[in-house]
Amino acid sequence: MENSRCPKIYNFCLLCGHIVIRTDGKSRFTPRLTPEFKLSYTPYFDEIDPSGEDYTPNTVCGSCYTQLLDWYHHRGRKLNFIKPLIWLKDPQGHVESRCYSCVNYIPKLNKQGLKSKNT
Repeated sequence: MENSRCPKIYNFCLLCGHIVIRTDGKSRFTPRLTPEFKLSYTPYFDEIDPSGEDYTPNTVCGSCYTQLLDWYHHRGRKLNFIKPLIWLKDPQGHVESRCYSCVNYIPKLNKQGLKSKNT
C-alpha cells in the first residue's frame, strides 16, 4: 500500500514532538529547517537529518531550534534531551489509529497549554 503524508504532521516539532500550533489553530512557526539547522543536526545527534522524508514533520519549535543553533555556535546551551523523537515509516501507509500525529493532535492546544494541563 502506498504511504501518504498525514495532514496533521506539520503541527508537530521534528525534534521534541510537541504541538507547534497556536490556540487559534494556525501554524505557530514557519518551517525552520534552514541550512544552518540541517548542518547542526548531524553532529549533535550523530545521525542523518530525517526531515526530507514524507513521514516526518518539516517544522521545529522555537526552543529546539534556538537551543540546537546555540549549541552549534558554541554558546554553551544544549537541548533538553539526548535523542530526537524517532519518526517511523508505517509500511501499511497512513492509518489514523496508528499515526502519532492523528492520535496526539488536540486542536487548539499548544505547548503552554500542555504545561498548564500537566500541573
